Amino acid sequence: MFNRYNTLRFSQMAQTEKDVVQAGVEAWYHYCYEVKNKEGKYDKYRSYAMDGTSLKEKQELFTKGLQREAMRYANLPTGSTFAEHIIASHPSAKWATFQLIGQTLDIIVPETILDNFYQFAEVKNVAWGDNLVFHVDSPDTFVVSKIANGIRRGGNRQRLFSEDIVLNPVRNEVAIYEEFYRVVSGKTEWGSWVARVAQSIETQITLDIYNAIYGSFSSLGASYKENAAFAQLAFNNLVTRVSAANGGARTVAFGTKVALSKIVPDDQYFRFALGQEYNGMGHLGNFQGTELFMFDQRLLPNTDNFGIADDFILVVSTPADKLVKVGFEGETEVYQNDQNKNADRSVEYAVAKHWDVKIATSARFGIYKLA
Repeated sequence: MFNRYNTLRFSQMAQTEKDVVQAGVEAWYHYCYEVKNKEGKYDKYRSYAMDGTSLKEKQELFTKGLQREAMRYANLPTGSTFAEHIIASHPSAKWATFQLIGQTLDIIVPETILDNFYQFAEVKNVAWGDNLVFHVDSPDTFVVSKIANGIRRGGNRQRLFSEDIVLNPVRNEVAIYEEFYRVVSGKTEWGSWVARVAQSIETQITLDIYNAIYGSFSSLGASYKENAAFAQLAFNNLVTRVSAANGGARTVAFGTKVALSKIVPDDQYFRFALGQEYNGMGHLGNFQGTELFMFDQRLLPNTDNFGIADDFILVVSTPADKLVKVGFEGETEVYQNDQNKNADRSVEYAVAKHWDVKIATSARFGIYKLA
């Protein structure tokens, strides 16, 4: 049973409702392991995929659970011959269905973001109207002055100023349509539907995070950015400076597969010695003591264009304050339009979630932009 990201709303649900949400979340876990598991990223969900139940069966279990709870809220007797049609049109049934779907997404989305960005992103979820404030300490240190004997105090008094960063979530919406006959016949596969919506939202937040990082290049101090073809001395200096600025913390580098492929030793002899590792992964896993981690590339929605730039390397100290702050406000909203609104009688579903992404950290980080 998942337990890290349960919301207040989830804790207040009846057990039958919790069972439905859990079925939806476990279907997502199975989906991640079976479809998205790359280099063991989702191995922790293996037990959900190896319990003897197929992904399709899990998604069907979730769909049936939604229908069962919708009928209960609508006070419909089980086994009614017209129940499927009523589920699609009864206000109480629709409300129950969408509340449970929204709660499922409220658990899936933050957890997915943390799974993907745990090394440099912090996620916070607040209720409607609450302030999303992250307190950021000053990254500076005090200057130590030498004072001659007999002198009470020398040098200037010092104070390090902290800062509160406020995130302002904005509404983001996914609009989907479904054929009316599939809705009234109960053919909508909500388990698959939730998986697609969750992946779409996760992709957009991923792009928002990378865009925030990439856009911070111009605001970095000159000592924390490089804009040139890769050179091992410049790279090592940047890594060393970031580590020193963060108290000697372990410092690593991130980039897309294409970007990491450009991190190679200057000497041809060393390149030859590392050829097998380079050819096996498409990039080195460690460059002169600095571990290299790959960003999963994304496509811009409905295009074949890459969404993450292939010309930059992010250098961060992982134990330091998280680089990116992600804030969610309120709960996921799911609603359906009137089936008579569209000429083809298609039914539209909208899924809305409020979030904001900002660079807000007391740690130092660097970016190597590969010219």
